[in-house]
Amino acid sequence: AGSTFAYSFAKLHSERTTGYILGMSSWILRHDGNRSNDEGDNADDTIDYSTPSNMNSKIHSWAMRGYFGSKSMVSSLAGGVVGSVPGLFSSLPQHWVVDGFKKELSDNERKEFDAQYPEDGGVAFVKMMTWSHGDGDGDGSVFVNVDNSNVDESNGNRIPNTNDGNAKDIAVCLSTQQDLGMEYKPSVPKQKRVLLWHGENDRMVSVAGAEYLESMLSNATLSYVSGGTHQGTMFFFPRDL
Repeated sequence: AGSTFAYSFAKLHSERTTGYILGMSSWILRHDGNRSNDEGDNADDTIDYSTPSNMNSKIHSWAMRGYFGSKSMVSSLAGGVVGSVPGLFSSLPQHWVVDGFKKELSDNERKEFDAQYPEDGGVAFVKMMTWSHGDGDGDGSVFVNVDNSNVDESNGNRIPNTNDGNAKDIAVCLSTQQDLGMEYKPSVPKQKRVLLWHGENDRMVSVAGAEYLESMLSNATLSYVSGGTHQGTMFFFPRDL
């Protein structure tokens, strides 16, 4: 959901942006081709905004269609799974976590890993991963697209949830551009430069999405990371970056 936040921020607070956006292994929101009513003067009826069919996995497409239940329910369940990661990292031997992560990397990315964590066998990496997967305490937080049945009537607040931030991220990833009022082509103000990098071997987020984004945004340039995986491209920045 990080890239969605960045482009939404550029739309809502253009005066607080530099005009430069860097995208690494970007998650791209789907678009079914139907236009929203929030395009303003930037609408262009000659452009097809629909995203490529091969951009997301079947499971993701089924989840978006509601085959596994409502978006709020799926987001809550998935957020709980993601929220358990820090505890899992703490309970497993650290070398198991490191070895499991390195198996997902390319040969060049493993060399980058060893160069970045040369002395402690990746202990610092595990600590960083534990911190990055942590969530807030959820006090007074609100799920994305949750219905009013989950309101705690005793104090008027939403029921707290310790994995609410993760659930919000999942809910964003299950949304379309129209759902969030953030269609890339008409919504994101023209930037000075948008630089995108995406691994050719990214099995988590298809490079087709990055190619779509390049076609939607002005002054955007996509660079392919040869042999790059999803995790490797994000953690070990390409040399040209």
